[in-house]
Amino acid sequence: MTTVVVLGVHRSGTSMLSLILQKLGVRMGARQLKGNESGEYGEDLDFLDLNKRILAAAGGSWDVPPARKAILDTAGEFREEIAALVWERNGEFPIWGWKDPRTMLTAPLFHPHLEDPYYVCIFRPAKEIVASLRRRNGDGYWSELVRYYREHLAAFQRVESPRSLRRVEYHDFTANQMAAWTEISKLAAWLKLDPITISAAVEVVRWRETISAQ
Repeated sequence: MTTVVVLGVHRSGTSMLSLILQKLGVRMGARQLKGNESGEYGEDLDFLDLNKRILAAAGGSWDVPPARKAILDTAGEFREEIAALVWERNGEFPIWGWKDPRTMLTAPLFHPHLEDPYYVCIFRPAKEIVASLRRRNGDGYWSELVRYYREHLAAFQRVESPRSLRRVEYHDFTANQMAAWTEISKLAAWLKLDPITISAAVEVVRWRETISAQ
């Protein structure tokens, strides 16, 4: 079974990407976190809850991320639960995925359980992410947070060497409609998805001078 995992820092465009994938035909969760104008953040509540508990068990949270070793040390505690959740999704859908920015920290725990994983990593300029986090959450060590999440991603790539990993840029989707069509077409081809769904996926992206990214 094919699994599409969205990786990206909070406020980098992960919700936009998840909703695009849904329109392309990837099942991104039956129960999703509600919130933005489309009614969804594109976050599978089962994976969101599991990621929160993994980080808590490692002594941290999304905004106070634990050390990589502390997260890896929780693998035994959550191995059976991760395996069961992945098995359940594999039995339900031929191609499915999930999005939760915390997965940038927890990906090494999930990776061994995924049969055919495709990782889509979305990047947005750090200064824009920091400004968005500050607007949403107030002052904090947001520059350090962005750097730390990206260090985790780099370590995951270095250690696990996932076979299928694609980097995409937030502004390549949001520049204009033609740019969005081009990037979504590339993504659909990479995932071997039906191109007939591209038009619907393009409608997910909104073009305006300041776009709110999740």
